[in-house]
Amino acid sequence: MNRKLLFILSVILGAGLAVAACGGPVPATPAAGTFEPAESLPPVEETTAPTRDDEGIPLGVKIVGGVAVLLIIWSWLGSGGNVQWQSQASDKKPPSTCREGTYYVHREKVTIKAGLWKLTALNIAIDPSSQKPAAYTAPATFVNRVNQSARTRRLAGKPGEIKKQAAAIGKDLAPLVLSWQKAANTGKKDFSLEAHFEGGEASARFIRYRCVGTPGGWRKESEWTATLKAADSQQKTFRGPRSGETKKEYKTFLEDNLSGYVLGVVEETARIL
Repeated sequence: MNRKLLFILSVILGAGLAVAACGGPVPATPAAGTFEPAESLPPVEETTAPTRDDEGIPLGVKIVGGVAVLLIIWSWLGSGGNVQWQSQASDKKPPSTCREGTYYVHREKVTIKAGLWKLTALNIAIDPSSQKPAAYTAPATFVNRVNQSARTRRLAGKPGEIKKQAAAIGKDLAPLVLSWQKAANTGKKDFSLEAHFEGGEASARFIRYRCVGTPGGWRKESEWTATLKAADSQQKTFRGPRSGETKKEYKTFLEDNLSGYVLGVVEETARIL
């Protein structure tokens, strides 16, 4: 399963800005590590990371690699315009000299809190390729059963036992899918399942300074902490009933394929630390 940490954006925040003295006159371009205040914050363009097969990479490595991305996403959602300041942040202290009116944002060391992955939701969409798919959410009991199986797997549970538990969950999920397909007012009965996961946590503290006076000196204006849980999802699409296929045959198909999907979700949740 792809860990969608949007690593493309990590360059924006992870690299920071080079620090240089800004005491000399630079009329057009602010010195590296400082920037002029803008009248309004520019829009942030969301960039989707390319998908790739990285199933062998443990969560701890992925959090370290994408921690800056997690912080910038969280700040945009929860800290308003702080995302613009964070995109200008540097992990180095402010330079000794500065030009009045410029700003500098210092990012302190990122703190990583490891955590086990867990399933938080299991969503279904009937006719997912259409403009208006019918959306449903599996009851919490299914989520709890998957997490319990994952816990058993972590505790060296036998593969046969885990497979049996996944088969039972898939068999119980099949009637729900059939009822959702029947209730959905869609042209096709194909459906997709999407499992949502949460894992560890990353945070960092930011301090914003402003250069005041002549010669300039740094004055602390504000500070904040950005925190976010690592999140991911796993999706798979299944076909609807075929022409001439009996209800019993299609139900058997669902039970077998849903059991395989659930087993994959359990294994994915269990192996990531």
